[in-house]
Amino acid sequence: MRIYIMDPRWPVKTYRIPETIGKDVVRWICFEDAAINDMLTALKVRQGVQPDSIELLRLCGHGNSGYIEIGQGIDINSARHFNVLKGCF
Repeated sequence: MRIYIMDPRWPVKTYRIPETIGKDVVRWICFEDAAINDMLTALKVRQGVQPDSIELLRLCGHGNSGYIEIGQGIDINSARHFNVLKGCF
């Protein structure tokens, strides 16, 4: 499974169109104003993420050194919430 987490301010809006590449499922997920822990938990629960099911996870947003603007933002302190996906890659 390939997963793209998008910020709504991302300039290319084609992420709203689901697609399949070969046998791979591609999920496009856009989070308006959520905390990273809520986003990742929702990703795991709603998208049916299983152990070893994520081939690629892309974060598409804006930012600067040490910070990415997706939802309420991801910085060095909030990045620890990615541990909810441990074992899914």
